[in-house]
Amino acid sequence: MSTIGKMAEPAVRAGGGTSLFGKMNKLVYVLAAIAALIWLLADIGGVGNVSGEWVFLTRRNISNVLNQVSINAVIAFGMTLIILTKGIDLSVGSVVAATGVFLSILFVDAKLPLWLCYILTIMAGGITGLLNGSLVSVFRLPAFIATPGSLTIFR
Repeated sequence: MSTIGKMAEPAVRAGGGTSLFGKMNKLVYVLAAIAALIWLLADIGGVGNVSGEWVFLTRRNISNVLNQVSINAVIAFGMTLIILTKGIDLSVGSVVAATGVFLSILFVDAKLPLWLCYILTIMAGGITGLLNGSLVSVFRLPAFIATPGSLTIFR
């Protein structure tokens, strides 16, 4: 029997075609995209604003959003590098809070110039990172054990 001229039939799964989860997965993505589009259009269009003005895409609001996101973006960048190397740092929040307190003590109580306070604060944060990193890499302590120790110290 010749197979010339016949089209190959697609392979059918043992369950008899496309699975229910495959169809639902596509449906979830479509619904999520529609919800995101509705939210974006409502937010940009100023829905909920009585005057109907464009309140989201203004220079002042974008500056506000970028200002509020900047600290979390710096922390997330550092944590991304740690997670990419299969590590974890559970003390990052406490270290950020402690360095903030350290900066304010240097500036308000010690009355040092602001530029020097920034340099000393960055050095203090780097030293704590060096301490955590050396505990993990040099002393072979698991990061899940070493970083909660510094979390407790800086609280």
